[in-house]
Amino acid sequence: LNGIFQAQTGGAFTVYDGSSGSTNQCSASGTNFCLPVIVGTQLPSMTQIPTSTPNSFTLYGGLSNLFQTQDQFCNEDLLCSAELANLPEFARLLSPRNMFRTPGYWNLDMSVLKNFNMPWEGHKIQVRAEFFNLTNHSNLFVNVLTNQFTGATSGSGGEVTASKGLPPGGGKERRNIQLALRYTW
Repeated sequence: LNGIFQAQTGGAFTVYDGSSGSTNQCSASGTNFCLPVIVGTQLPSMTQIPTSTPNSFTLYGGLSNLFQTQDQFCNEDLLCSAELANLPEFARLLSPRNMFRTPGYWNLDMSVLKNFNMPWEGHKIQVRAEFFNLTNHSNLFVNVLTNQFTGATSGSGGEVTASKGLPPGGGKERRNIQLALRYTW
């Protein structure tokens, strides 16, 4: 009997400015990694509120109470956009990196095996069963591109969503069972 239990705390992630206005220094430079401007005082707490999509949840809502896009903050003022990008006293208004956390992750894998000696010298048969995700537990993963804050007027720009059982790299979390018979001589 063998087992592997894996548990991880949630990883950090950053919410980026996803606006694309003509005065936005991010879209003008082509980097597409601008940070939104903090205008609120309270960081939203992590929640797991179900959405209308099955196995999908709002992880952080109300981001429009905390952030404004750089376009909204500067209101088409080119000097303001340049100051946000280049001057330290204005850069402190921007959201810091890794301000939010993803949920934790855990998994349990297990294997059971039994060796049988054959009547011939050095010959053995091994019967083996391996269980991946033994408890069939679905972890919560942040949906890709929902960390792009596009402003208060956008429907999806004010929340970060997550899905159960769908890792960002693809595939699905489910219990997998392998049975094996091994003959050694």
